[in-house]
Amino acid sequence: MTRELVAEDIGAETRRREVSALRGVPGAEVVEKLVEALGDVDWRVRKEAVQVGAAHPERISLIPRLVDLVANTDNVGQRNASLELFGLLGEVALEALVDSMNHVPANSRKFVVAAIGEAGRHEDVLVLERMLTDDDPNVAAAALEAIGRIGGADAERVLRGTLASADPFARVAGLDGLERLRARVPFRELEPHLHERLTRKVALQLAGRSGDVAAVPTVTEALSDGVPHVASAAAVALTRLYDDGGACAEAVLAETEVLGASAREILLSTLSHGDPVARQAACRLLVLAREPKAVDGVVDLAAKDSITARELMALSRWGTDVVSLLLAASDRHRGRVRGVALELAAYLAHGPDVAPPTGELSDELRRRIREAVQSSDPDARLAGVRSMLQWGEAEDAALLTAAAKVGPGEVSRAAGQALEALADRHQSAVRESLVPVELDGPGGAALTSLVAKLAEGDVVGRLRAALSSEDAEIRRSAVEALAIVGGADAAEAVGVALTDEDPDVQATAAQVLGRLRDANGHSVGVDKLLVALEAEDSTVRAAAARALGQTKEPRAEEPLRALLDGEEPFVVGAALEGLRLLGKPAVLERIDAFLIHPDEEVAKQALWLVSEIDTGMRISRLAQGLGHAAWDVRQLAAMLLGETRSEEALASLRAKLPEEDYDLVRDAILDAITVLESTR
Repeated sequence: MTRELVAEDIGAETRRREVSALRGVPGAEVVEKLVEALGDVDWRVRKEAVQVGAAHPERISLIPRLVDLVANTDNVGQRNASLELFGLLGEVALEALVDSMNHVPANSRKFVVAAIGEAGRHEDVLVLERMLTDDDPNVAAAALEAIGRIGGADAERVLRGTLASADPFARVAGLDGLERLRARVPFRELEPHLHERLTRKVALQLAGRSGDVAAVPTVTEALSDGVPHVASAAAVALTRLYDDGGACAEAVLAETEVLGASAREILLSTLSHGDPVARQAACRLLVLAREPKAVDGVVDLAAKDSITARELMALSRWGTDVVSLLLAASDRHRGRVRGVALELAAYLAHGPDVAPPTGELSDELRRRIREAVQSSDPDARLAGVRSMLQWGEAEDAALLTAAAKVGPGEVSRAAGQALEALADRHQSAVRESLVPVELDGPGGAALTSLVAKLAEGDVVGRLRAALSSEDAEIRRSAVEALAIVGGADAAEAVGVALTDEDPDVQATAAQVLGRLRDANGHSVGVDKLLVALEAEDSTVRAAAARALGQTKEPRAEEPLRALLDGEEPFVVGAALEGLRLLGKPAVLERIDAFLIHPDEEVAKQALWLVSEIDTGMRISRLAQGLGHAAWDVRQLAAMLLGETRSEEALASLRAKLPEEDYDLVRDAILDAITVLESTR
């Protein structure tokens, strides 16, 4: 990077920080600074200005300037940033935008219309609909695009109305808007547009959403179109029709079974060179068509984590043929693709629609898996270890244990999981493979739980040795394994881990101590946890607070109540959780302050505590959460109110619904209202 570019980046970052510092700063002069930042040459500064402007106390004063920028600036970046900010300001900016249409320059009205689309509500579609007859075609086009952005029933009505327009560009815009809205347009309305060059692609995409079996032959025919993007659209449309199920799925399946050579070649080309969505659609259709040439493309998508359970289910219907094809594909590739091909073969050989291979094929698959487990290639080793989940036998226990020790981490963890599964079938073989394992060495973290469950002799001693490992992950895993062993000796070792140099190990030790019990069912870790409340690291103090709640010991109440006076929200929230687990209602005398606490986790813990303990003012206190600044607190409050079966709760939810503008919270309120109304 040149010195000039470095200097430019430093300057942009300095300006971005200056804009960020404007958050909450009062005064009208902030408006001018934000306007200037919206036109900055660097996108990072503009983005910061958008975020600051949306939440700033002076945002109302900013609106007239934004209207002016949208209508009059020649700075494209500034106009786009202003449009984005309008989208965040929402309803508060709409009136000014609509009024401005009467006085902005004619050549700027299209930008104002675009801004209405960014900030608009469903009811503003009717305002935009009147602009479709504007003398300026650019304004009409912008109105159509804005209507598509806003959505809703009126938007769909208006956009469907354009399909009969004499203007081909209006038809394209209408179809584009309907696709953006994922509208379900009857196939009869789309069919005329499937034969026009301009509208063919998007009409095909919408045909896929029509749910009409009559669309299947026409869309299938478009697979052979010589234009790649049209063929891709047809592939996507067919998968949508297939996903509709019923008659549509049957029709698509019937068409794929008789696909001609031309359509297959185009789909294979799309599978190799299409965009991600088209590639996945082509993959599904070729799998349904049982096209052997598609196997390499399927494996490549799987290696990119772009294949879903639907494709795997369809592949399994190929029978044992798919196993041989995947093994051959594994031979043609290297690295991750090779490993994924083997893993798919192993997985599908045990699929619900595939009889497990026998004879030579079964022997070949087992041989390949064992070779992969011992490979020097980590990708192959990972695939082999994962395949052992289904194919492992007693003799493979030593191979898996060795693979866990070789690593790397992902291989070690997968080997541990495979050994867990193998232990259900061949416990003695797995136990024997663990005898020579030193847990404080490589791969030890993946094997500690197995040693705790299966090993014989001085298991606590082996795990205590692991607590001396230089690897913090091994020490943490050893602590978790000691919880499996249980007993006084294990508790003593876990208590030592509370003094570990790594805060995560200390926190894990605290969590385990909260669960450990003696032979009489009494907690054995209370004294150590009370000491841990004084730890330097807040993560450890929080873990100790939660763990004390799990002990159910009455003497934990006062130390937990003392934590409520602290200044660290993370610890305060944990203390509330601990008191909730203890079931101590006395804390309710202070709960109102925590219900409105600015930290969302503290507020949520307060809501949970009220919902489980409060017997008096529960509904009114839960309703306080509906007014919290954090959306997830409001969402939780709505959910908890819905569980009360109370008329008072129903009234609170109904009163809040018109004021709530966050979709996820509105959904939670509506769900809660539905539940409460059904139980009246």
